[in-house]
Amino acid sequence: MIRSFVVQAQDRSIAVDVSRVLKNAWELFAKDIAPLLVGGLIAGILMVLTLFILAGPLIGGLFKMVVRRVREARIAEIGDVFDCMGQLGTLFLATLVLSLSIALGLVLLIVPGLYLATIWVYVIPLIVDKRIGLGEAMSKSKELVMTHDIGTHAALLLLIGVGSTAVSVATGGAGMLLVVPFVIAMIGAMYFTAQGEVDKLAAAVADGGVRPGMATTPAGSADTAPIGALIVADAGGPGADDAAQPPAEADDGAVDASPAEAPTIDPHSGRHALHCSQCGASLSAADEFCTVCATEVSGGHVDEEPAEDA
Repeated sequence: MIRSFVVQAQDRSIAVDVSRVLKNAWELFAKDIAPLLVGGLIAGILMVLTLFILAGPLIGGLFKMVVRRVREARIAEIGDVFDCMGQLGTLFLATLVLSLSIALGLVLLIVPGLYLATIWVYVIPLIVDKRIGLGEAMSKSKELVMTHDIGTHAALLLLIGVGSTAVSVATGGAGMLLVVPFVIAMIGAMYFTAQGEVDKLAAAVADGGVRPGMATTPAGSADTAPIGALIVADAGGPGADDAAQPPAEADDGAVDASPAEAPTIDPHSGRHALHCSQCGASLSAADEFCTVCATEVSGGHVDEEPAEDA
């Protein structure tokens, strides 16, 4: 009956299977199941203790876990549940207005309440993701829903409501600890699908949650090398192999003499020529660093000595 809803993004229509949305929702939930479950438990306790005054920012914090997973490829953390406290005013007002309006609509023949719950389903995700005000979020949410098949959105929300109620009744309310985080992931998957960000959503559920820029090679592994040595080796300049290889040891444990320890005589000045002990490049008396391998001259070349008299 429900097959797909159409997402229009960048002037083109993209048919998205509802089964894919459900699959993405489950994968988002499974990726960060521990933080979502613990965060949901903390949020539930604090809501009750604060008489639901903190309901808005705490629910926003749960959505923030999903948003960061998609936006930043970032593993959710339990502390994220408190990350929207800076938007306390906006999110408190949002939950107050939405809950009262939807409750009143449900009392009035149910249909008005379902309609309001449907067109405003993305209000909190938008406030969290875009950091916009309540009025703009309500308008934008309605636009997204009306443009991308309100009927399917309503059916999905009805499915969520019926399923949540059934689980709650069957488990004596304990099942809501699982249901609430999954509903957060479900609405998150719907939100990014409606935004036309299917590729980002697919990437978020496919990867391992690695933050952008995180090193993939462990420190100290065989694949790592000093930056300077890599530059010399890539340049293919003189002494590149010497820079990458440690000096060989003689049989008696002594290190073989480097080329600089057998200085040559400059034919023009009759004085010992200066050479880098690391790569053998010629140096002048004023050099502080070897221009080839960047070895510090201090101890890096043979001190200049006057030529012996004939």
